[in-house]
Amino acid sequence: KCNYPMNKKNIWIFNQYAGDSTSGWGERSFYLAEEFQKQNYDVTIFSGSQNHLFTNNKNINSSYEIRFDNNVRFVWIKTLKYYKSNGIKRVISWFIFIIKIFMVSKTNLPKPDYIIVSSMPMLPIFCAQYYKKKYQSKKLIFEVRDIWPLTLTEIGGKSRFNPFVILLSSIERYSYNKSDLIISVLKNCNLHIKKVTNNKFNFLWIPNGIKEKLTTGQVNVDIHSLLKLIPNDKFLIFYAGSLNKTNAMSYVVKAANMLKTNEKIHFVFVGEGDQKEYLKSISNSHNLTFIPKVPKHQLKLLISKASCYIISWKNSKIYNYGVSPNKYADYMLQGKPIIVATNSKCDIVEEANCGLIARAQDHLSIVDKITELLNFSEEKRKILGLNGLKYAQKNLLYEKLSLKYLKALES
Repeated sequence: KCNYPMNKKNIWIFNQYAGDSTSGWGERSFYLAEEFQKQNYDVTIFSGSQNHLFTNNKNINSSYEIRFDNNVRFVWIKTLKYYKSNGIKRVISWFIFIIKIFMVSKTNLPKPDYIIVSSMPMLPIFCAQYYKKKYQSKKLIFEVRDIWPLTLTEIGGKSRFNPFVILLSSIERYSYNKSDLIISVLKNCNLHIKKVTNNKFNFLWIPNGIKEKLTTGQVNVDIHSLLKLIPNDKFLIFYAGSLNKTNAMSYVVKAANMLKTNEKIHFVFVGEGDQKEYLKSISNSHNLTFIPKVPKHQLKLLISKASCYIISWKNSKIYNYGVSPNKYADYMLQGKPIIVATNSKCDIVEEANCGLIARAQDHLSIVDKITELLNFSEEKRKILGLNGLKYAQKNLLYEKLSLKYLKALES
């Protein structure tokens, strides 16, 4: 049985999609854990070995393996291999994950003072509730990264009377009711929670952030060959992120098609997703370049070539509760302006005054905002970019977000 320093407080994080420095996705829990440990906390992250989001899944030979990354302890649970985000195998993997959590020997793990469940998925709330009672933990924290099942009904088009949606709704309500603190990356998520539960709850907004100095993994791509694909003499409009239905990038492609006669402009999409081939098929101009996903620690060099950045969201009321993609912080730290197509009432680009807002799912509006930004003076675009940089350095660095998180745990 291992003995751990008595002066350290221990945090367990249940997050099936938590990535480490080499996973290529989902590093929020890892980055927070690195900062927690600087404040004399010991952190254990329970994550799944396989999912549809990692660039590099883990090869696990046994039911689970304990590994360390920059002194952060990962308990990698061997889960089902799957590739589709909307397939039954994804749901099965959720149940495999929580069953195997109970099978992990806790003898050599420090007993948790605080337990964090980061959703989606929400099922580990049952593990957390059990271990909170068993180890007399001080607090159970439920972290909302995406609002489920509202995402299924608003974005996925499922009926709220669908049996699976009803099941998830009951788990969501249970999670809110059993938590001592609810943290969300979505600024107005508390307004949604009030519709779900009549119980009083403690809520705190802690957005996704960024690390100025990344823990670099071992996986690299030939970044210089990719840079050669990008023209140097254009006004470059970059998007770096997932190419799926949530990010309504088809409207940006339509905007690019409309602007194909403007030889000053060139679009660059960096990333992968189930919509990538469709987006390529509807592009009818030579002013759009698709580049494969690159590791996060190499992304900075690639997107530094941009003149501005663009993000497009669906026209859905779910975004009134907020959005917090990692790419916002990535873009802001580059000190360049951002164009966002959204109906959100709390978009941080507008809050930071670092870009222009177009209407969601409206390619004509996107064209107007691109043209408007292009007609700005270089100095005016620079001021917008610096506004974003200052905002990110003040509000979005994990070094600062982690202190806010720990203060909430201890209060």
